[in-house]
Amino acid sequence: MLSGSVSNVVIRGHTGRRIAVDRDFYHAQKLAQRSRLGLLWSSWAWRVARELRKAPLVAPSTLVLLRARPYDNSIHGWEQMGPPPVSRAPAGRYNLAGTSVLYLSTSEEGVRLEVPGPRLCIQQYNIDVTPLRVADFTSEEATNLLHAAFDLAEKACVPGWSVQANYTFSQFLAQGVQRSGFDGFRVPGVRGNSSVRYHNVVLLRPEGRWPSWSTGQSGFRQDLVGEC
Repeated sequence: MLSGSVSNVVIRGHTGRRIAVDRDFYHAQKLAQRSRLGLLWSSWAWRVARELRKAPLVAPSTLVLLRARPYDNSIHGWEQMGPPPVSRAPAGRYNLAGTSVLYLSTSEEGVRLEVPGPRLCIQQYNIDVTPLRVADFTSEEATNLLHAAFDLAEKACVPGWSVQANYTFSQFLAQGVQRSGFDGFRVPGVRGNSSVRYHNVVLLRPEGRWPSWSTGQSGFRQDLVGEC
């Protein structure tokens, strides 16, 4: 589904991503149902992996980001709002089971779309990306090959946009980002629409580092009963 198409460019309604309709765009669509082994044998997928190394970086700045978890009586403060420990990390769009990453959003509207529920616990993170290498896959400076690849990743398991029922390709991309030496990456949030857009930041290998990124107890809050 397309929200717009101008001069061989498609614009995705849920992410706002713009992709030129070229050979790489069509290759991406064909990879939708590939298994992990199939991706390993795909010359196109490995072209993407090589291209990741040249991805543009998020400009040096301090990013104000949010993490949410469904309300739980075991959550009392910021200490419970970090990434899941490796032993309990479930598989996600950009991580395999047993691989801990820190998923953050750029707005409260975005984080509530990412973690729907009647009550949430929300933690603020202020992250100085100056000493980090954070790839920016929202940037127009990224090549069309990368835009086509992440467009495929951003449609997986999203109602109304899904072209695949698993995260095989998006996890493949995230592994490539990590192998390329990045500390994380920025992507459009996949649960947006033409009137609500936000970004997600995925931080890799957060163990031991995330407490210094958190704003601590001052940045922690819980929804009150009936608030949402």
